[in-house]
Amino acid sequence: MCGIIGFYSKNKTDKEIDFLIKVMKESTIRGLHSFGIAYMTKEGIEVQKSFKPNFKEIVDNFVDHGGECLIFHCRYSTSGDFKDMNNNMPIVVGNTAIALNGIISMKRKKGFEKEFKVKCLTENDAEIILAKGNTPTDYVNFLKKNPKASFAGLFLHHETIYAIRNNKRPMYYFVTKRKSEFFVSTIDIAVRAGFKNYNKIKPIRSMTAVMI
Repeated sequence: MCGIIGFYSKNKTDKEIDFLIKVMKESTIRGLHSFGIAYMTKEGIEVQKSFKPNFKEIVDNFVDHGGECLIFHCRYSTSGDFKDMNNNMPIVVGNTAIALNGIISMKRKKGFEKEFKVKCLTENDAEIILAKGNTPTDYVNFLKKNPKASFAGLFLHHETIYAIRNNKRPMYYFVTKRKSEFFVSTIDIAVRAGFKNYNKIKPIRSMTAVMI
């Protein structure tokens, strides 16, 4: 079990950033082993990871140097030893980062590389899907071909976030009054963070790529 957040806003006001931090804090009910974000800068994807929830520090860097969106991940370790920070998400392959709640393979690195015919840099099975494609269609087709996977994932590609899930993991979407867009793991995370419009928190359809 892990927590994932996608955030997009053209106006990174103090109120919206404070709310983003609240959503991050509430998401930690789903993972306390590691914390990380990925966002775009002029130089490419920037990833920051920590074993401590230093949310304000990493978000300040995003506000000062990042673009309009980020993905966040907090983890309870499944695939790959979390004590090796390379195994913690977001993980980047090429020009795409992933934050995943789920499991693609229960095997260790050598086993899942052999099974899926891939070469991965980390021991985290989330990297498999990035090694098998680089478009939302590729990712959806991969999940269709591998129905045993349990998947709710956020992909950061340039200034776009793709949200994709299958029927084994939840994910939801909502928009704040100030037009910031969020993906979250569960409805209760948004509500506990202070989002009042419960009925406007919508589920992401299974096997459909939603983009912001």
